Amino acid sequence: MKFAWKLIAVMLGILAAMGVVIYHFVYLPGLESLEREIKKRFKNDIINVMDQIDRSLYERFSDLRHLASDPALRSNPPAPAAVAARLKEFADGEAALFFYDLNRVKIAGSGAAEAGEEYPFAARWADVLLGERYVMEISRSETGGDPAFYFSHPVKDAREKILGVLVSRVLVSTVYRIIEGTASLHEEYAPIIDLVNEEGLLLYSTYNKKGMLKDNLTGWESVKKALKAGGDASPQEEYFYVFVKENGYSDFKGSGWTLRAYIPKGIVFKPALELRDRIVAVLLPIAFFSILAVFVVSQSISRPLVRLKRAADRISRGEFDTGPQVRSRDEVGELARSFYKMTDELKRANLALEDWAKTLEKKVEARTMDLGQAQKAALNMLEDLQKTKEDLERTNKELQNLDQLKSHFVSTVSHELRTPLSIMKEGINLILDRIPGPVNDQQGRLLEAMKNSLYRLERIIDNLLDISKIESGKVEVRKELVELGPLLQKNLSFFEAKAKEKGIELKLNLPAEGVRVYADEDKINQVFTNLVGNALKFTGKGSVLVEARENAAEVECAVSDTGIGIEKESLPKVFDKFQQFGRTAGPGEKGTGLGLSIVKGIVELHRGRIRVESEPGRGTRFTFWLPKHTPGTLARECVASGIEQAKKKNFKLAVVAVTAAEAGPKEPAPSDPLMDELAEIVKSGLRRQGDMAFRDGTTVFVVCVDCDRDNALKMGMRLGQAANDYLVEKNLSGRAKIGVGCAAFPDDAAAGDDLLLKAKRASFQKKWLVKKKILLVDNEPDFVDMLKMRLEANDFVVTPAYDGRDALEKLKTDRFDAVLLDMLMPRMDGLEALKIIKGQYRDLPVFMITAYTTDQRFDLAMELGAAGFIRKTSDLNHEIVNIMTVLDMSDQYSVR
Repeated sequence: MKFAWKLIAVMLGILAAMGVVIYHFVYLPGLESLEREIKKRFKNDIINVMDQIDRSLYERFSDLRHLASDPALRSNPPAPAAVAARLKEFADGEAALFFYDLNRVKIAGSGAAEAGEEYPFAARWADVLLGERYVMEISRSETGGDPAFYFSHPVKDAREKILGVLVSRVLVSTVYRIIEGTASLHEEYAPIIDLVNEEGLLLYSTYNKKGMLKDNLTGWESVKKALKAGGDASPQEEYFYVFVKENGYSDFKGSGWTLRAYIPKGIVFKPALELRDRIVAVLLPIAFFSILAVFVVSQSISRPLVRLKRAADRISRGEFDTGPQVRSRDEVGELARSFYKMTDELKRANLALEDWAKTLEKKVEARTMDLGQAQKAALNMLEDLQKTKEDLERTNKELQNLDQLKSHFVSTVSHELRTPLSIMKEGINLILDRIPGPVNDQQGRLLEAMKNSLYRLERIIDNLLDISKIESGKVEVRKELVELGPLLQKNLSFFEAKAKEKGIELKLNLPAEGVRVYADEDKINQVFTNLVGNALKFTGKGSVLVEARENAAEVECAVSDTGIGIEKESLPKVFDKFQQFGRTAGPGEKGTGLGLSIVKGIVELHRGRIRVESEPGRGTRFTFWLPKHTPGTLARECVASGIEQAKKKNFKLAVVAVTAAEAGPKEPAPSDPLMDELAEIVKSGLRRQGDMAFRDGTTVFVVCVDCDRDNALKMGMRLGQAANDYLVEKNLSGRAKIGVGCAAFPDDAAAGDDLLLKAKRASFQKKWLVKKKILLVDNEPDFVDMLKMRLEANDFVVTPAYDGRDALEKLKTDRFDAVLLDMLMPRMDGLEALKIIKGQYRDLPVFMITAYTTDQRFDLAMELGAAGFIRKTSDLNHEIVNIMTVLDMSDQYSVR
């Protein structure tokens, strides 16, 4: 869209928005306010009119009532002449007076020759005598003349006996003058005022003179709507309506007339509409000229920008002639001058680049020739490097083959030597046991020497096999959590006899809390055996000290002696194979020089490190460090190792998580001693060789080797149930609950951390393995025994009770997950017990037991808070499923 059209669109949008805002928030509210004010003033004026009419009628009525109490009229019987005289005194130009006897016959009047006429409103005679009607409707006399309305009042003697009726005929011109005077006050609105009686007859109208006392307005739809709405017509009609009903006085009920006044809306709003039209007539030209001005200004802005765009297009094509230039002095002109300056700079830079490119082209040609020669030399060097690389790879491969051949040879020879060695050992043992025949002392000594040499040869072969396996990476490390105290005590006891023989003291230094390490127990024992054996071998007198302690991140172990020590220059080679360093052992102490190599290999297999410190003549100290594993790292390392084995041997691996958690929001988390007990229960429940269990916080992980998810989950449910049974046995089920989850490799995760995390999450998502406690309340022992057996078969713990009071006592002393309550019981009815239970234990589910399929008390039980019903006539398995559903157990236990 062009810039000019955008500005025009914005301008039109602003004007439209302003118009909408002014119309909705200024014009319409002002119009409504004007309408309310006019209606309010108009209605007040009509109310004043009705008040004046009421006051005029009341004055006439008061005069008539006063005259009815005159003694001349109250004499019994009335004297017509006296009455007529009295009436003439009170009559005036607008009112005539008459007296009617009880036969409704006129006996006297204020005029001449008026006696003998009957009462004109016979239908109202009874109401007049009772004092319930005083004013008659406006009417014309039979002889014509002006309309008039009549007042009637009963005349009584001193004993309150009715003698007749006093009537006053009043010309209606008084009322007309009041209405006409009000209409003249609102000449600018030309209001129309109608006086209507109770039947809707038009008594007077400022507009419809001919319809007076003839037209009946009851059928007019506008009148009906106005009367029904309470006085005002709807705003959609063309008039403003006001209805005011005559109120009368406490002792004068009035005539029941209604004033209807209405004003044409067009006349009322004519000044406002004229003002609106004038404003629109002024605003439209202003809007037109504003849009025209915006268009002209936008053109003055966009035209220079179009020129700059065309110049930029030419520059992008490499043409630096910008064409006609912009000369304006505003911001666009400043932009144009900066643009032209930039164009000149680009033009100069382009010329410089062209000159530099030509120079560079010449230099490149010269350098290309030099690079050709250098390329040949580089190719020759690459060929020499490639040849050297191939020679190194070939040599490395030959060395690897030689090393493999050596290891294979050592392994094969060692294995081949084991069989004849075993035969020789067994043969010597048979001869020493004198099974073939007697042996003399000299023969026995020779055989013992041969036996010792064979044992030494066997140790050499074992060392050769160990070092061969370590170097080939075929050593299988089966790690577990090892307590070093018992292991070292057992190890040192093996050397006690030899140490005692040489006069050497064996010492063990361990912290009181003990030291545990995650390692292969047999391999670590071999490390200590080799180190302690070496220490005894090269120590004449003194002591051998074995130490172990836990540091922040490592377990530090050391074996030190007070022997001959090792020369400083020999220390770097101490862990090399077949090294003796010229050290002299005691009598009969021989070695292969492989023990320390095996020690180093085993320590490194455990991702540890080893160091030697020695001083000739003062002794040697071997120190090695093994990683200190937290329960979490133990589990991760075990799972990672299991996954590697599963990949190599192509089998599945599963991890089971048995998690303990607090039984409720107010209960503390399971303690460490409790978790240790639960971990031991899980470990003791392992039945397959190779499965391992580790405790990490409140979760015990079980690594199941060569096991799929389904079988692992079955084992996990068995282990979890064993842990839960322990909680029940120790009365701890109210403090902790057990959950079981499982994850398998490679189906659920490919990494050890993910496998552990998914198993733990699954243990939280599973339902807790806590047996639900049920309070069963029924007065029929046979039914209680039968239902108790069925519930216990579905892992519920059931406590029986035989009436409502018994149930309430048991609820005070124990905690239950649900109550099964019979509806009909002695001593306390089921519904009464339900009401008390729900009042004291609002969240406790209560199921009502009944023998009926329908009962009007079912609705009452539901209102009291029953969780459901157990029908004795239904399948109890189905009813138990409903209980499990309410207790959120249905996916954890199956009905049996």
